Amino acid sequence: ILTPKRIKANALWDANYTMPVKYTMADLAIVRNDGICYLDCGIRSSLSMVELNQMIKDYSVFQDYKISKNLHHYYVKEPTSKKRVPVTITYFLSKKYIDHILNYGGHVPFVKSYAQLEGHIKDSLYPTVEDYETDMKETLHKNRFNYFITVDDNVYQRDTQNTAQTTTSDLLEESNVTTLYEMKRIIERDINDRMYDFAYADARQRFRNYEIAKFADWSNKEVESFSIDFRMNAWESERSILHCYMSVVFRGLQKRAILEIDVNKRTYAADTTNLV
Repeated sequence: ILTPKRIKANALWDANYTMPVKYTMADLAIVRNDGICYLDCGIRSSLSMVELNQMIKDYSVFQDYKISKNLHHYYVKEPTSKKRVPVTITYFLSKKYIDHILNYGGHVPFVKSYAQLEGHIKDSLYPTVEDYETDMKETLHKNRFNYFITVDDNVYQRDTQNTAQTTTSDLLEESNVTTLYEMKRIIERDINDRMYDFAYADARQRFRNYEIAKFADWSNKEVESFSIDFRMNAWESERSILHCYMSVVFRGLQKRAILEIDVNKRTYAADTTNLV
């Protein structure tokens, strides 16, 4: 399971495991280095300031772009017994994820209408995050917790797609990390297939042109731009070591839209109807 080439997994999913298991899953994602580990925050019916601060403290150990921290649980109806059963939000995310990747692509942020909660018992998402709770939303965002917001009666949508990385960069966005790993898998596979063909500069240039052509359709769609290059110094050349550098620029994301409304004064126009 430590070897992604043997056991492939684009993502790892928490299922309300204990904190020691969450630590192990996060370590596994970092070692595998080929996908995001989606952690949940357990069953929390409310989120007072005391509880919020404790949650921040408990999850502060996760500070890597390979980790995603996700708030909320909700209730579903067990098919056979018809009992109400609580499940963490990763239950929904894991079910929806594969359809999202297949239908829209990993470069499309997994938020808003793409991640609208379904299959839940009415009004059973906890803890709720409302529009007016700006301080809570800011605190959750600052500490890299992803959360759902209420957009209509019994309608909830995922509002953020942060990774657990503390610094601000393009790798703070899950969609960018997912895209990066997909590109990495493709290029690593191609390099491995042609490992002994890179002895001469013209062979390396042909491979470079091949990869750039392969990802041509990605530019201005999945990513803004992409390129690769080969380099080695004299010491590396003597030891048959070659570096392949991949350079990628991600698309910009607009995450806030401000609606400005102008109420304008009517312009008077004389009504000349029926005038002789």
